[in-house]
Amino acid sequence: MAWLVPMNAAERRRAELLAAGRLRPAAAPDVLLRWQPLLARPDGASLRDAPVEMREAEGR
Repeated sequence: MAWLVPMNAAERRRAELLAAGRLRPAAAPDVLLRWQPLLARPDGASLRDAPVEMREAEGR
């Protein structure tokens, strides 16, 4: 069974862009499944804390 419903405005615009070749769908939709976290900094500090340290060093 399938529901046949009209596209909303956003879906219609996406379909138009695809048909015109102005939009390309993702080549690898599973790219997020292959994501790996960044390696730790050599000094052992947290990457999350790096911007805070940089702001403190600038005197903000």
